[in-house]
Amino acid sequence: FFLALGNITLTFSTNLTMFALSNFIQGLGASFAFIAAGKLISEWFAPKLFPILFGLTQTLSCILTAIIHYYLVKALETDLADIYQQLAYLVFVWLFLVVLFVRSPSKEKTGEKISFSKSAATVFKSKQTWLCSWAAATSFGALASYASFWYMSVEKHFGVDTSESLVISGMIFVGIGIGTPFLGWLSNKLKSRNLVIHISLVFGAIFLMLGLYLPHFDVNTYIPIKIISFLAGFFLSGSMLYYTSVSELSSNSTRAMGLGLVNTSVFAFNTFLLFIPQLFITKQSTGYATHLWVLPVSVLISIFLAYFVKETYSKSNN
Repeated sequence: FFLALGNITLTFSTNLTMFALSNFIQGLGASFAFIAAGKLISEWFAPKLFPILFGLTQTLSCILTAIIHYYLVKALETDLADIYQQLAYLVFVWLFLVVLFVRSPSKEKTGEKISFSKSAATVFKSKQTWLCSWAAATSFGALASYASFWYMSVEKHFGVDTSESLVISGMIFVGIGIGTPFLGWLSNKLKSRNLVIHISLVFGAIFLMLGLYLPHFDVNTYIPIKIISFLAGFFLSGSMLYYTSVSELSSNSTRAMGLGLVNTSVFAFNTFLLFIPQLFITKQSTGYATHLWVLPVSVLISIFLAYFVKETYSKSNN
């Protein structure tokens, strides 16, 4: 409802304040939906299915993000209000379907409910949950910042036209969409969250740096950079397994709070990364290359933090 409301108020926005408030309302609605999906998956399905099904949630999110992002950029040439109005109608349809079909499990499945303050206190005292949150923020947060914002600066630097840039951005989201459920499945097969996280982040950092700094060679095709963008999204999506780790660290009564802390960390850091690189721009700066080193360094920090995260996979997941 809040997501739909944000879309509607945005269509009537006549100033920056109203526009920002509408986006804030949209964010409130979307955040509840994502965390609720993780909570419901953990309650309705076996633990081993969580990384796969939560990954598929991210897959659907990436598909719609790529499609909507493409049309929003195109709409900048005309009028955004019509598209946001159509999105509002679509979200109201989803609201109806959720009310009609989505159910919470019985109390026997969910266990004892505890207060907000007690749940928050339990989660905030967990060092492992904080480690997972910081590691997810510095990896998936960096990926989200690159895919949704900074990639345009990179493609503009290499002289890529807008339509091709949108396709290249889409390949990042395709990589994330395929990578999240696959790497979740792989972590079940290898019986390790940390191993998959570590390997995927190492390869993800490599392809992120290639995407940022490898010249788009003077050829008639952008296939190489599209492949690199796909692989950057694919491997860095391994950081979504931190949501699984926190889910496995939590009880039924604290899981939603734990997942919420990870999600807040990811999006807060993603927001900061939209501005942090600007701090390194000087009069001698010659484009994005002088300050976007912040993104791969952020992923390297995540790899470092991964050494301190304890393995959460257990035999009970089988």
